[in-house]
Amino acid sequence: MKNAGSILLFLLFILVFNTSINAQQKPQTILQGTELLVPFSKTIIDSTSWVKLGKEALMKVEKLICTNKNYKVISFTFMVELRGDIVTTKGSGNVFTPEMKKTINNLNSGARVWIQDISSKGPDGKVEKLQNICFKIE
Repeated sequence: MKNAGSILLFLLFILVFNTSINAQQKPQTILQGTELLVPFSKTIIDSTSWVKLGKEALMKVEKLICTNKNYKVISFTFMVELRGDIVTTKGSGNVFTPEMKKTINNLNSGARVWIQDISSKGPDGKVEKLQNICFKIE
């Protein structure tokens, strides 16, 4: 019985260790043509988990879509570091505005971009907040 307790404790340690490792992994953000896929996850990702992306690729993005096809992105906040200032623009719906596109066009290599406060709505009308996405322009 003493061995069973040790084995159970070891398995519990492995479970907790693997969970903490997985929680620290960087989210995968995928560009699909003109769509930016937003992972359907409410996991909090720290802002050091940067996805490197070329300015040209980001300029091609027309809309945000959720990886869970039953949910639609209904709003988000677009933030960018531009010449030492933080520029914030609210997005209604799932489309980048002309103002956002103009801001992206003015970015230099190394600039940081955040898409945060991403809200999505499911078929039942329930609104879910999704994880933030952080880019660093290559």
